[in-house]
Amino acid sequence: MHQSVRRRGRRRLTTLLEAISADSRQETQPARIARREERGRQLERLLTGADVCLLSDRRVPGSRASVDLLAIGPQGVTVIDASHETGRARVLGGRLLVDGQDRTGMVFDVLRQVEVIRLGLATHPTLPITGAICWAEPDGLPRLRKLTVKDVHIEGPRALADELRRPGPVPAAQVRRIGNVLDRRLPPRI
Repeated sequence: MHQSVRRRGRRRLTTLLEAISADSRQETQPARIARREERGRQLERLLTGADVCLLSDRRVPGSRASVDLLAIGPQGVTVIDASHETGRARVLGGRLLVDGQDRTGMVFDVLRQVEVIRLGLATHPTLPITGAICWAEPDGLPRLRKLTVKDVHIEGPRALADELRRPGPVPAAQVRRIGNVLDRRLPPRI
């Protein structure tokens, strides 16, 4: 009898813990979306007046996938993951480590999104299409060198905005055309 009471107590505790963890997952999803949107607005403010078109939170048609941010500017198209990673980032042996934990999967996610955009813009084969991770806490990035893993740049919002504004091979008229094409092909995620 004593064991059955203990089992019931464990089941109740397990059920309670599952409910709490489910609630916390539901609460963190809107918080993550809000942080991502804030980084998009921050980049938008930093790019004000520049010849850069910024599209945020776009859905990939026929898929559950989405793209956080797309910047179309003089450098071409940059697929940006508005990461909420915090901590000290470094690259070691071609891997992205954050506080010692391997987070290279983030880079592969960006590379998959770059390929989706490249396929969507197959009629523009010479257009440069790159990837970047916008780091939430630039204090975790090295100050004297840039981090890059598999051609994906990892930068804070200000450094990324400076890079996107830099003169490049894409004229302003083409920036607007490509921005309009991507805006039509990748609808906003609701």
